[in-house]
Amino acid sequence: PPSPQPPQIRVEHLPHTIQSAICASIPAIGRQHPDYVDLRHAVIALGGYFGSRLMTNIRERKGLTYGIGAALIGVRKSGMVQISAQCDTEYTDTVVEEIRNELKLLASEPMCEDEMTRLRRDVMSTLATTLDTPLSIMDYYESALLAGIPNGYYAAQVRSITSMTPERLCRLAACYLHPEELRIAIATILADIHFIPKITGGGRYTHVCQPPPAFAYVCLSASARLYIRFCKHTAIP
Repeated sequence: PPSPQPPQIRVEHLPHTIQSAICASIPAIGRQHPDYVDLRHAVIALGGYFGSRLMTNIRERKGLTYGIGAALIGVRKSGMVQISAQCDTEYTDTVVEEIRNELKLLASEPMCEDEMTRLRRDVMSTLATTLDTPLSIMDYYESALLAGIPNGYYAAQVRSITSMTPERLCRLAACYLHPEELRIAIATILADIHFIPKITGGGRYTHVCQPPPAFAYVCLSASARLYIRFCKHTAIP
């Protein structure tokens, strides 16, 4: 993965908001890469289901957010890991720091067999719903066309998750999920940007007081737009 290019943090002032919307991304490999399917399962372990690391720590243990998630979004030659959450403005810096901590832990502490079993069950049950309804079938063909899903992609997921080991997940996280490569976008109110020094560690960031109208949508859900904004100048092998 490439080295990050500053600034890596963008803070947008959105008046009348009562929460911070946090959207963080890491440039990643594309669907054609041989590690893509395995990395997808590492990202699911990080934040892709209710028992994931991010959800267990930041929601269940610390109560900092109602929901937080992570996903690997891939196209033909590149991709990104996206992590998103909303929280009280008072806890913005804490949530960002806990995201960084969980990325480090995933790369350094292999999960126990019970956690590995829960991950396998979630991946397999999710795969079973891929062609469950007419809409999901339509989504399948849409993704195959637009994202360049290779032949045998879903069979490869079954092989990957059934043979996955905790040590393999650690190696994938250490290789591809670097906290220092996070591109972080935060939409919040101007009065609550006291958290910036803690998040940046005194480093650079971009602060925009009058954001474009679409920025709230970017922070909340538009992963493609965030990818373009933060990663379009990054060469991803």
